Amino acid sequence: MSTLDDLRATLLAHRDEVDDPDAHLRSAAVHRRVEAVRRRRTAVASVAAVVVLVGGVAGVSGLRPYPTPDVAGPVVLGLDVPQELRLDGFPYELVEADGVTPGERVDLPDDQEQRAVTLVARDLGSGTATLLADGEPVARVLDDGLSAPSLVHGPARLQVRLDGAAESARVSVALYAATGGLAPGVTDGTAVFRDDVAGEPLLAGAFSEPGVAEVELTVTGALGDLRFTHHCRGAGDDPVLHIEVDGEGWSSGGCDDGPDAGRGGTWAHTDDRPAEHTVRAWVTDGADGPLVGSADVVVGLAAYERRPAEVRALGGEVAEVVEHDGRRWGLAEVVRQPEPGEPFTTEVEADEDVLLGLVSQGDRVHLRWSGGRDRGESTRYTGEGSVGPGTGVDTLLLAGERYDVAVRSDGDAPFRAAVLVYRPL
Repeated sequence: MSTLDDLRATLLAHRDEVDDPDAHLRSAAVHRRVEAVRRRRTAVASVAAVVVLVGGVAGVSGLRPYPTPDVAGPVVLGLDVPQELRLDGFPYELVEADGVTPGERVDLPDDQEQRAVTLVARDLGSGTATLLADGEPVARVLDDGLSAPSLVHGPARLQVRLDGAAESARVSVALYAATGGLAPGVTDGTAVFRDDVAGEPLLAGAFSEPGVAEVELTVTGALGDLRFTHHCRGAGDDPVLHIEVDGEGWSSGGCDDGPDAGRGGTWAHTDDRPAEHTVRAWVTDGADGPLVGSADVVVGLAAYERRPAEVRALGGEVAEVVEHDGRRWGLAEVVRQPEPGEPFTTEVEADEDVLLGLVSQGDRVHLRWSGGRDRGESTRYTGEGSVGPGTGVDTLLLAGERYDVAVRSDGDAPFRAAVLVYRPL
């Protein structure tokens, strides 16, 4: 039985034996990108953004690709393993990359630390190596090399399974830990509105100063061309976040306090008339209470340029680019239900990893998938009596198989559904 502490202890014990001491640079060498004010000229002439600040700090950040790690990593099983990864722009640093025995269990503790794993395999012959997290397949190597990285949340039990591999096959699990650094974007040092989320560039973002429970943005453009997102933290036990545009209330709800503020509560509008709009976010103690008075409260607000939707399913827009598990995926196909209420099956060829989404309206609609090595089921989406369809994108099919994907409903009423097929970008 292995634990993360055992892995770290082994790494430290053998640190001096590494030929290249720079290959084990720690998080002190990871550059945190903290940006102040930047301005961006958008290609969409009808959209511009100006930040108006209420007791806070603000920025408009330029769009940049996430940097490629330039820190050399160790050689594992004769293959170069990167010292640093960036997943959704956030940096992760290598903790350990020891060899493991197929079937050996590696337990990750429940310490809230963000981790990523990459499977390394050599001499597989005509077989495959699959990494399982709590029994679910999360990464695969088809030939000598490294799998795509996968995010793993503790507690989790990792195991490697070989299928049809040569007796000489060797495998290793490269384990990465989040450094605590942030992705490029507008930040207050704790959270960040990323420069780019699923291909949609950031136009403007702002955070309040600690102890200030409100923030404003002024955005010029058509609301239909914009997507807004928000963040708040340190607001006590009963916070309610309020949003208004041009003095009219849009929404209210709880706080989203994660470091990836660009993924926070998201909302948009269909109005396509260009105009100047003032957007305000504030947090109260309870739905009708006063502004939160905590010295730790911080509120953030940002505007992103919306990607025009060219594909629709069940009357709603379909995202052509999504982010999942630290990777970016592009829409390749929409498989539509032949008739409302009719279960249906489609075949998906996975010569590379595939991500499936389900657009559905009905009660307990879900996907069931099966391949030559693995099978599983998506989340059951319950939406009976809902106004419109819902969308979930969360089913990963690993490369190297042909899958039968079935759409079913456990409810009594007729359902509607479409399957979204995404491939890596």
